[in-house]
Amino acid sequence: MFFKQQPPKERDTLWPESLPQDIKLWIITFFELLDGYTPEAGRRWSCLYAPDGEFIAFGQVFQGPTAIEGHIRRFWDMFPGLSHHPKRVYANGDTSGPCLELAVVTSYAITFSMDNFVAGESVALFVLERQETGLVLRQNKLFLEPSLLMKGLEASDRQLPTECDKATSSHVEDACEIRNEYVTPR
Repeated sequence: MFFKQQPPKERDTLWPESLPQDIKLWIITFFELLDGYTPEAGRRWSCLYAPDGEFIAFGQVFQGPTAIEGHIRRFWDMFPGLSHHPKRVYANGDTSGPCLELAVVTSYAITFSMDNFVAGESVALFVLERQETGLVLRQNKLFLEPSLLMKGLEASDRQLPTECDKATSSHVEDACEIRNEYVTPR
């Protein structure tokens, strides 16, 4: 476990009765690694995906473990200390078959510098596949209203550049993509 001082991620999670234990454990591991904030956690989190697996978020598609690991590490740089807790898991169809669709409702929270606290919810749609090596994530599609995170980031001392098109670092580009896609009125 990466956050031993915090309660277990699954403590308050509402699970479908038919969800097998191996899938519950996989989901718990997914969220523990997501909040791991170390290079090893980033590598292990990205390895939960199939070699051609996709993470779809903020108007972008990150495909394959290398791209997914790069994204999560940039995201951690932008939002250090962001924690996720799965609240409810929904399964679509047969939970014992080779392919499984899940919707995971998650709460998240972060305290930015200057004690600016932000909390919200997101939904992740997982397409899991059973392979000989175990469960892998074929696709993870994130639904999130990022304006809360962006407002918290902007109110902290980690100000974003005002001219996003001149951004040079990848995590600033991600933040600019989030701002342009979801926050900036069109």
